[in-house]
Amino acid sequence: MPREKSQHDCTRKLGKRMGKIQWDRAFLFMAGVAFTILSFILILRESFTGSTAAFTSSIVLFFFYHISKFKKWKGFGIEAEFWEETKKEAEELLERLKSIVYIYTREIITRKAQHGRFISRLDWKGTWELYDTLVKKHDDLGQDIDFGNLREYLDRLFIRDMVAPYATTINQIVSKGKTAAERKIDLHLKSNEIDETEFQIKQKKLERISHAFPEYEKRAESGNLANEVLDWAQTAEKLLHEIFEVDIEIPQSAVKKLEEISDLYKNRPFEITEELILMANG
Repeated sequence: MPREKSQHDCTRKLGKRMGKIQWDRAFLFMAGVAFTILSFILILRESFTGSTAAFTSSIVLFFFYHISKFKKWKGFGIEAEFWEETKKEAEELLERLKSIVYIYTREIITRKAQHGRFISRLDWKGTWELYDTLVKKHDDLGQDIDFGNLREYLDRLFIRDMVAPYATTINQIVSKGKTAAERKIDLHLKSNEIDETEFQIKQKKLERISHAFPEYEKRAESGNLANEVLDWAQTAEKLLHEIFEVDIEIPQSAVKKLEEISDLYKNRPFEITEELILMANG
């Protein structure tokens, strides 16, 4: 009887212990889901600081939810014991967690960066501060995650916004030059200085010059935008002078700034300074 009683007590204690573990895990999971939902709600409400905190909390809760299964394992600066899984499965879990962390981080950062497109003033200072904060939090948790693609995406958006005011100014100058060329060949045709055939030839040559830099957004995503805008402007300036004898002048200040931005693109990732933020904020 004593032996049977002892076995019964052990079984009961084990059952209580397992029940406690399951309830603990259930709480961690539900709390993680709640913080995840909260982070998305805050993103939609444009509360990026709050969404960052909620998102970070959800990742920590889900992490502890998963490692509660283990009886002995070391990682993320924490030692735990395996309950059910193997070391290999634990490592696979970490990789999945890294993917989830990257996706959520990218969503928060891109929403913050794009937020300025729909309001009167951009906030690149806040965007870069949020990026640095999130990366540091993941580093503090011991998460070895490569944010290189996200940083490259931000760099391209940042450069796009830095180039925008100079591109707008140059667009206006080139457009005025093209309009002047159109009027000039019309007058030449009316005054019989050129015939219809020559007029058509000049019109086709004029079509090579667009009124504005083409596909601005698309080319900002794939190339050295500053250098491409500068090449387009200088080509238009040359064609207008040589073919139509119309002179336009691209401001040297704009040329210099575009050259500087082009160098930044070639040397990514570059240091984010107050001067660059002011340029990007327009």
